[in-house]
Amino acid sequence: MNAADVAVLPFLDVLTSGSAILALSFGKPVILPDIGCLPELIDDSMGQLFDPKNTNGLKEAMAAIRERDVTVLSTAAFERAESLHWDGIAERLAVLYRG
Repeated sequence: MNAADVAVLPFLDVLTSGSAILALSFGKPVILPDIGCLPELIDDSMGQLFDPKNTNGLKEAMAAIRERDVTVLSTAAFERAESLHWDGIAERLAVLYRG
């Protein structure tokens, strides 16, 4: 992962993505299809979504991310991964269950 600048994960189908979260935890911006839960995982500050129905969507996303500041994207990617830490999720769930 450390050798990569960006993680490209062109899923055809997805329910959740451990590989996208793994990439974020390494501070790697991600290129993901705009399907399933993925639009909730990232925003433009940490990667690039593409329309999988567009035959050029992945190619365009890969070209677009080259024009962006990867250092800024990487920082946001790592911060997003940190926000997904289990301690914070457990605290939110406990509050939910307690009502």
